Amino acid sequence: MKNEIKKRLLNNADAAEYIGLKPQTMHNRRYHRLPPGFVKIGRRCLYEVEVLDKFIDDNRVKIED
Repeated sequence: MKNEIKKRLLNNADAAEYIGLKPQTMHNRRYHRLPPGFVKIGRRCLYEVEVLDKFIDDNRVKIED
């Protein structure tokens, strides 16, 4: 069995796919300093999976019964 490393950081394209947005939308949100937050390492902008999960939870629409 092969050990698979679980990534903590995702690049722009993978993060966009993870939360269901287009990569250009992620770029636009980053440019305007809108959530989700990102980590900059050198020239690379990366997204933490935990932050993306929180972004999804924070944007959940609550419907009352």
